[in-house]
Amino acid sequence: MKKVIFSVLIVLLLLFSCTTPLKMSLSISLKGAIESAPKISAQSFEKDVKIEKYTLKIFQGSKLVLKKDLKGSLFTKLEGLTPGKYKIRIEGYNKTLVVYGEKETTLSYGENKITIQTIFTNGTLVITLKAKGTEIKESTIKGTLTASSVHNFIENNIFFEKDVYPGVWEININATTTQEKNVKINTIAQVFPASKTTLNFEIKEENIVLEPILPYIEEIKDATAEITNNGIKLSWKYTLPATFYIYKGSSKVDIDLLGKTTNTEFVDTNPTKEKYIYYINAIYDGKESGLTKIDAKELLNEIFSSNIMYLLFVRSFFDGNNDGIGDLQGITQKIDYLKKLGISTIWLMPIFKSTSYHGYDVVDYYKINPEYGTIDDFIELLKKAHENNIKIILDIPLNHSSDKNPWFLDAIENTTNSKYWNYYIMSLEEKNLPHWHYKVNSKGKKIYYFGIFGPSMPDFNLDNPEVKELHRDILNYWILQGVDGFRFDAVKHFYGNDWDDGIEKSTEYSKELTRYVKSIKEDIIVVGEAYDGNIDILKKFAPMPVFDFNFMFNARENYEGKDNLISTWYKDVDYEGIFPNYFPFLDNHDLNRFISVLCDEKYHNNSYGTSQYAVLNTLLVFLEGLPTIYYGNEIGLKGFKWNGPVYDEPVREPMQWYASQSGEGQTNWTKKIYQLKNITFGNANLDGAIYDDPYDGVSVEEEENEKSLLNYFKTIFNLKKDYYALSHGNVNIEKNWKNLIVLKKSYFNQEALVLINPDPIYPNKFTIPKGYTRILYADLNNFTWDTQKTYIDTDVEYTINPRQVYIFILNH
Repeated sequence: MKKVIFSVLIVLLLLFSCTTPLKMSLSISLKGAIESAPKISAQSFEKDVKIEKYTLKIFQGSKLVLKKDLKGSLFTKLEGLTPGKYKIRIEGYNKTLVVYGEKETTLSYGENKITIQTIFTNGTLVITLKAKGTEIKESTIKGTLTASSVHNFIENNIFFEKDVYPGVWEININATTTQEKNVKINTIAQVFPASKTTLNFEIKEENIVLEPILPYIEEIKDATAEITNNGIKLSWKYTLPATFYIYKGSSKVDIDLLGKTTNTEFVDTNPTKEKYIYYINAIYDGKESGLTKIDAKELLNEIFSSNIMYLLFVRSFFDGNNDGIGDLQGITQKIDYLKKLGISTIWLMPIFKSTSYHGYDVVDYYKINPEYGTIDDFIELLKKAHENNIKIILDIPLNHSSDKNPWFLDAIENTTNSKYWNYYIMSLEEKNLPHWHYKVNSKGKKIYYFGIFGPSMPDFNLDNPEVKELHRDILNYWILQGVDGFRFDAVKHFYGNDWDDGIEKSTEYSKELTRYVKSIKEDIIVVGEAYDGNIDILKKFAPMPVFDFNFMFNARENYEGKDNLISTWYKDVDYEGIFPNYFPFLDNHDLNRFISVLCDEKYHNNSYGTSQYAVLNTLLVFLEGLPTIYYGNEIGLKGFKWNGPVYDEPVREPMQWYASQSGEGQTNWTKKIYQLKNITFGNANLDGAIYDDPYDGVSVEEEENEKSLLNYFKTIFNLKKDYYALSHGNVNIEKNWKNLIVLKKSYFNQEALVLINPDPIYPNKFTIPKGYTRILYADLNNFTWDTQKTYIDTDVEYTINPRQVYIFILNH
């Protein structure tokens, strides 16, 4: 490969007369042509190697006949030369000589155009290998210049200093310590002309440290990275027909050559969690662009997320100010817990200023419930969550507001004279119809209004464009605060006079909301609550994804499995690029807690019920999309709804952190309610928990052992963070039998097989092809599991016994 760095175009103009000295004009262009190649718009190292001056030298034979410094326009006039054969040399200086080139040519009368190929002067590369806590017995240092395979070196030493040609060098070090520990270091170093580049490596017993951080240049323009179906796609712009070398690594020394291409895009089909920085170096005719860096950390965080959403009731979770009520500061304090648990997204039940304990009757959509904290507390929570790669979505009820909302109060008081009268569905005439209510204003006038969820929650009038504009303003406000998405409450009831009408108009408004928020934030998470198990109804809301109530009803009814228990109905729906677009779940804030149903109603046995609960949650977690769990599911928190004197409170009870039910951050807000309602069942009036007792085994503190539900959940959640086929893979249902469900999930170059037997009695069999690696075996009858990797070197028929789980991974 030629050592061509840039071209110098010299234009020599020779004039003569019989009575005057010979004159010559010379013009130097640093952007001249290279042989027949296109014009070069950016010379190699041009941004880093600044030429302070050029010196022109002209020789006739060995005699220097002219020497002149050139600055500014690089144009000069020369006199005193006669036509003939000359050697023309150009030198570029930046304190020292950094580039030079020369050419012999014959100067004749008239204009002379001469192209001179130039090269850089060498730079110095210094590599030092040290050891701490050990000694280096032997080492080999190899270097190869990416742009030219003829430039390389190999040294058997721990110190290397050598003048080398400028460019991006690949460095490979292989060292052995006196403890027979083999250390391999792969990195790159960029050497500049007439400059010294120093790499210091220190081998420790536990790691390797490199200083300084590798330099890079940004000569390749508009370099971007994005997630595609095949991997991380790198794209850039470049005008020359170059060969591009792609590297990936991290801020440490483990930088690898990923591949090379002549296209202006490249797909990494095997992303790795630790190596999230990509480098691109363009090489053309011996020239190098230098390294362009793409930091793809956010993309890698997304790829290696678990894709599990955690439904969190703020009031019950963790108390940050010691008033017994959960709050935003409390959640911030528990982000580390949620990260270790392995979830990727938090869904916060309503946090807005409201009148009820649950928050679904909003008084002010722009203010935080003061019992939960302030907007500053919320911003701090967002910051801490995002720092730990956890997203936050808000539960937002736009079907109705509180009857204490100022807009509604103004409409009641001033009736048709109020600017808010048409914000709600209101009438001055008596309405003896379902879901209509009335209030009497200060003038003694009865005002009738529609509220499908009761008199404290008047419905908005969505036929009024001003209300829709108000909704858009609310959503925009919270997007600007930094939220990652929304859970839209009661989307089935945006329109309609009863529970099952108005579907078509409700779905149209759902589409409208989805498209609006996506126009503001491309990657926003959107999901609606359409309380309906009919798949045909759920499909109608697209592009708004909705929770899969069909799966929930199916799994709860057929808790020991059935043929065709699961389906992929969502694959037939156009979500217009919204992702995730599938939201399966088993538990939420409106249902009897599923573990209570299994333990206390179905099996009347905590052990059997908990085992079956773990099996079905395993199935849930490995489905496609963004599976959702309810806070406390991971510890087996129990709860049944009541029909009075309390209602949903027992399924929204405090998260249990301590065996004793007391300690820093433990919430107990329910205690006052239960005392007021004289509820003594389960000593609820004393500890605020109907279905949890001290030292009953259901708490974070008590479950920090190897065979707990909590640690099993942690295991499977974090497996999804390690294997992107499990978290992001498209699902193909290989088996959908009562006693065997097999999911095949594929993403990029990785495939996963998930085998689950939900049947408590009958086994089944499945053959695993060779090439897979087993990464999980779990027997949930006795809560034992193994994550030791086992390679499958030949086709193996596995027997999947009742309540057993197997997971296998294949990398192509």
